[in-house]
Amino acid sequence: RMLQGQRDLGAVSTMILSELAGLVSAQHGVFYSMTTPAEGVEPALELQTSYGYEERRQLSTSFRLGEGLVGQCALEKKRILLTDVPSDYVRINSGLGASPPLNIIVLPVLFEGSVRAVVELASFSPFSITHQTFLDQLTESIGLVLNTIEANTLTENLLAQSQSLAAELRSQQEELRQSNEDLEGQASLLAQRSAEAEQKNEEVQRSQRLLEEKAGQLAVSSKYKSEFIANMSHDLRTPLNSLLILAEQLEEDPEHTMSVTQVEYASMILASGRDLLELLNSTLELAKVESGTDGVELSDVSAAGTRLPGPGSAADRVAREVAPRRTAPKRASILGDHLFAGSKVLVVDDDSRNIFAMTALLERGHGKVTAVASGAEALAALQRTPDVDLVLMDIMMPAMDGYATIRAIRALDRFKSLPIIAVTARVVAGERERCLEAGADDYVPKPVNTAELLAVIGPWLRPAASTG
Repeated sequence: RMLQGQRDLGAVSTMILSELAGLVSAQHGVFYSMTTPAEGVEPALELQTSYGYEERRQLSTSFRLGEGLVGQCALEKKRILLTDVPSDYVRINSGLGASPPLNIIVLPVLFEGSVRAVVELASFSPFSITHQTFLDQLTESIGLVLNTIEANTLTENLLAQSQSLAAELRSQQEELRQSNEDLEGQASLLAQRSAEAEQKNEEVQRSQRLLEEKAGQLAVSSKYKSEFIANMSHDLRTPLNSLLILAEQLEEDPEHTMSVTQVEYASMILASGRDLLELLNSTLELAKVESGTDGVELSDVSAAGTRLPGPGSAADRVAREVAPRRTAPKRASILGDHLFAGSKVLVVDDDSRNIFAMTALLERGHGKVTAVASGAEALAALQRTPDVDLVLMDIMMPAMDGYATIRAIRALDRFKSLPIIAVTARVVAGERERCLEAGADDYVPKPVNTAELLAVIGPWLRPAASTG
């Protein structure tokens, strides 16, 4: 019905323009209707129909109040007459030719003081006083017609809504009746099932006791499974650590000795290793969910986007430890700046592959590396070279593990302030706290993210070494 009202308005406005053009000898005309704006939207005059009008890109079909002669006419609610129109203002076209008009008149269409439309006419001849008076009187009649169309449209819309609401009400009443019947049937069924529920209550209690026994068995099984997955994680992260570090070094190709294909191979190896890490982390997360130790992590975030330490349970902290870190900065530029020049780093790890990878990374940054494979060898190496700047300590080592080795180093007065970074593949709840309690200054999980390791090492090196 709204569409029908718009069609009626369009038909009336087209007829008005056709009649007016002939009565006042106009050869060109446009009819703008006032839109009914939504709340908070400024009203505007929209092009409704035209007579002898040729659309041009630079001409708008919509005007706000006070915009252009159309908007100004609506704002002032007064007729505007233009004489001696410039030749490039507008052109009237016919099959025989085209020529600019001499006069243009813009008329407000009012109803009870409110603007309902604006009519603009152009003519080759002047608009006489008789024409102007006639147009002034006619616009009042046009306003009445437009108001009648709008009122009829509104009435039809309200009638349609009323009919629709009445039909909806009848439908709801029928649904309510049907619902009442259904409720009566359900009440009878509930009474029957209540008696059955009482009979089954004893069976449920027996089943509950069985479930409690099974729950206890599952808790024990989940504990063993979590320990197995933690051990599996350690065994997988140890070789994955050296694979990722060395693949990163090959991908960067600092000496530019590799072909493009070889660099692509290294990139593929690195990507595959990272996919394996993601799969490993997902496995750990699933194990935590299954065991019921997963939780929501609450932490502070600085304006620069760096995560700050915050409160949380052991499950929250392990979520931070397991999650892939993203930062033992662009790696190429950091290592190219001789980050470790003049620094002495002691690498302690029982896996030769990790020793090789960590040594390659640190030596590429022009650091001096001493590598040992056990805690006892680490203590002996520190006695021989007491000017070590930093220690990268593996935790899971046979005989003397990383915790015991760190405590033994801290027991020596000369090494109480020696920076020690714990590097471990044992990523479980509370691992970071255990390393820090043993005396470590910081903690990095395996497999080591090269950029993160460099960011952790940097602040602990002596200033001379850091500046290169």
